[in-house]
This record gives sequence, C-alpha cells and structure tokens, in this order.
Amino acid sequence: MKSIISVLLLLAGGTLYCQEYTDTEFKINAEAVLSVPADVINFQIIISEENNSSEMAFNEHKKIEKKLFEMLEDFSVADSDIIYSLLNVREKRIAGKQTVYQTMQRINFPIYNFNKYEKLQISLLNAGISEFKSSFNSTKTDSVKEEIIKMLIKNANREAKIYAENLGMKVERITKIETSTRRFNRPEQIFFVARSEEGFNPLEIPQMYNIKLSAVFTFLFSK
Repeated sequence: MKSIISVLLLLAGGTLYCQEYTDTEFKINAEAVLSVPADVINFQIIISEENNSSEMAFNEHKKIEKKLFEMLEDFSVADSDIIYSLLNVREKRIAGKQTVYQTMQRINFPIYNFNKYEKLQISLLNAGISEFKSSFNSTKTDSVKEEIIKMLIKNANREAKIYAENLGMKVERITKIETSTRRFNRPEQIFFVARSEEGFNPLEIPQMYNIKLSAVFTFLFSK
C-alpha cells in the first residue's frame, strides 16, 4: 500500500509550498530570480474614438493614428519595433437607446532613450491620446537564460538533498521538469526626494528588471 506524506514548507518570504512523496518519487517547487539592468521602456497605447456616424468615427481614428506614427518617427522609433492590432469599429448602445460607433486599436513599441520618456508622454497627450501605459523591460533577458536555468536546477537539487537526508534516503535523479517563466519589475516602491537642481530626472536612477523562472521538479529517491 502506497503511503503518501504531504510536507508543507514555509520558505523565506512567506511563500507556502506543498511537496508530495509517493514511494520513491518526490515533487519540489523551485524557483530562481535574476536581476538585469532595465534598459527599455515599453509603451502600450490604445486609440479609441466614438461618433454617431461609423464613417466619422473611422476618419477621426485615422487622423489620430497618422499623428501617432508621425510622432513615433520624430522620436526615432523604428518601424520594426512597432506592433499594432487591426482597427476595429463596433456598434455601441448608450443607455439602451442611442447608438454610437466606437473604434479600437492597440499599438505597442519600445523606447531605449529614457530621456525621451517624459517628452513622449506630453506629445501623446497633445495629440489627443490619453490611454497609454508604460513599463520597464530589458534587452538582456535572452542572454541570461542559460544562467537562470542553471540557478533553478541548482536550487532544486539543494532542496531535494535536504529532504532526502531527513527522510534517510538519497537523491538518484530528476525524472521530470514542468517549467513556467514570469518576468516582473521590483515590487518595491521608489520615492524620489525633491531636488533643487534643474534638469534632475528620476529615470537617471538605474532600475533593475527581475526575471523569475519557476518549475516543478520530480526527483527519484532511493533507500
């Protein structure tokens, strides 16, 4: 008869993991986090116009779209860096009576010169574009992929060894790996102290971008 031991491990940082041991198989949730310099700001823009006429809504949308692409050219954003969705027009009812037509289009692009960040936001607002958001990213994520995978396997092996030793067993090998990748910025808030110097830009403070790789490892244990 198989015996199942459920182990709850409270790791540093308050994350709770559940491990299962069935005969000689043992599952471990492991993770690795690597920080790389944030050298890109990604923008996501939404263009949306409404009008009682579908044709007028479309025409107004195209005017804004033209302003945006002219602006991106002025800010030296390469065409190959721009990702956009198709322009959609849909019918929309207001209070169940009046019918209006609404357009929708998403445009994504990066900027590599942080000094252009604030100017770009102002230019977007002046062009009538108010729906946009931005976030840090890094061009170094692919180059450190091998490093973070090695870190992940090392962390999993170290944890497996601790379990095996305390169960009076030894680690034989890894039989299965189920992975998932998450990329995220530091959750800590950064507060900037007011300075009297002209031209101070908070974006001059270096930012780090965290890459998190997690996986469920299945180990084979033996007596």
